[in-house]
Amino acid sequence: MAAIEMHKAKNFGRGADLAQKACDLNYAQGCFYLGFNNQNGSKYSQCNVFYKKACDLNLGVGCLALANNVRLGIGVNPSLQAAMPFYQKACELGEPLGCSHVKNPGFEGHMGHLSGGKSEISKH
Repeated sequence: MAAIEMHKAKNFGRGADLAQKACDLNYAQGCFYLGFNNQNGSKYSQCNVFYKKACDLNLGVGCLALANNVRLGIGVNPSLQAAMPFYQKACELGEPLGCSHVKNPGFEGHMGHLSGGKSEISKH
């Protein structure tokens, strides 16, 4: 492994360790980071655990990420009905895309920077 790649891997691991500590201390951003990190690593069911905790800690983007995953069936069985409470909470916390889904449950527009859009995600 090249020196630069080793440095990146070491820093990435340190970031994940710090995010885990932050999440353990109920800092929502740490939980969200872990969710995002797990989703990028194709650990779909685990990412939803962290998004749920971020949402429970009132981080709107965590609610939005969880809602998108539930609606699309990423790490869970797909269910628009089960996703709606998370979209509602995201909206209440100031996430405009959450409000778009609440106003129009069939909304298929921009899914946010987490999912990249429905056509780019395989269901797991």
